[in-house]
Amino acid sequence: NELMRLELIKTELVPSNKQLNLKILVVEDYEINRILISELLDQYDVEYEFAFNGQEAINKLKRKSYDLILMDINMPVMNGIEATKVIKDELKISTPIIALTANALEGDRETFLSAGMDDYLSKPINVKSFENLLTRYHNSGLEGTKQIVLDIDKSLAKAAKNMNFPENIINKLFTSYVESLADLETNIRNSIESKDFDTLKMNAHNLKSGAASLCFDPIVELAQKLESKSNAKDELYDYEEKFKKVKAYLDLLKAAKEDK
Repeated sequence: NELMRLELIKTELVPSNKQLNLKILVVEDYEINRILISELLDQYDVEYEFAFNGQEAINKLKRKSYDLILMDINMPVMNGIEATKVIKDELKISTPIIALTANALEGDRETFLSAGMDDYLSKPINVKSFENLLTRYHNSGLEGTKQIVLDIDKSLAKAAKNMNFPENIINKLFTSYVESLADLETNIRNSIESKDFDTLKMNAHNLKSGAASLCFDPIVELAQKLESKSNAKDELYDYEEKFKKVKAYLDLLKAAKEDK
């Protein structure tokens, strides 16, 4: 069945021009799954290597840094939950860890998150979900910036608590906000090019307001800077560079919406 799944995945793959610029550690003990993941990762501009169990992953992390860790759950020597707790609690490594799990059960997500994992991906792996996950955690090729990571689920959960709204209402707000981004991006880009500070200020404010409601704090911070600088009509400020950082986060939101 695994070999048939591998052949099916190969037929779904298409050459990708995405420049994801990631260094990934894949912790997986089963050879067929390693071959499958290799086939998927080879479609992107990423570096990756394997560890066969949690202990081997810990040993590698003591010598080398990665941008993302894909962590199987059930492995010999040390399983994924145990390894994650060591990585986060003892090694104090903040690299995002994505659980790879077959037959996910209700409540598993909470178990993974409480162990320190940042997300999970079900096996057999869905190609589109895998691509969206990589996009969510890539650094967008921005030189001189930290990795662009936004914990969307945690932000939305915080927003639901703040506003005392049920999950379905928060998801509607999220969808509406993401759908508004195309116009906001276009307006911000055009106003930067034309140095139309009034239009830039208005659209940066709208971007900030929506992000604040949904607790997307990094976007709020960047939009606030654009708003304040355009309000002061600061012609020396590098608006284009700030907008690139904003867009990196907005791309994560779009990918997350497609994955929901």
